[in-house]
Amino acid sequence: MINELASKVIDSVFDVILIIDESLHILDCNSSIAELGYTKEELIGRPITDLTIDNNGLRKAIPELAKAAKED
Repeated sequence: MINELASKVIDSVFDVILIIDESLHILDCNSSIAELGYTKEELIGRPITDLTIDNNGLRKAIPELAKAAKED
């Protein structure tokens, strides 16, 4: 029940939401990923570094995500 509700809430958000594991592979994402030219199905299981986005903010955030994942 909670997972289903959380999934609906996440999918209704206009911003792109990526759920990644400790090795920075994409476990899930919301439908807003289509705004970046990807489908959910093509991203699941791929490393976040495979994303090609004209956004230096994401490129700068990847090392921080990796560091935080290793600390947990």
